Amino acid sequence: MTQRQISHDFDLPLCADGHQARHMLDMRAPRVGGGDFIECQCRSTVRHGDFDQALAEWCRLNDTKKPRIPKRAELLQFRLPLQRSARP
Repeated sequence: MTQRQISHDFDLPLCADGHQARHMLDMRAPRVGGGDFIECQCRSTVRHGDFDQALAEWCRLNDTKKPRIPKRAELLQFRLPLQRSARP
């Protein structure tokens, strides 16, 4: 299967008719019609090279504002000293 649905930490904007949108990724090469696109029951965007372009087109088609995408929290990693057990 060449297409899969991508989930996000935020909801995509509804289409103008109120349908829930979903982010799809067509994993074929871009030259043969692959890329990111957003679709619902009644419409979809063309395939784009990245998600941000597809989302911008979706918002333009449906006359909505681009949703606020939460920033990922940075993972802090601390080096902990290894404790060696005392051997008798």
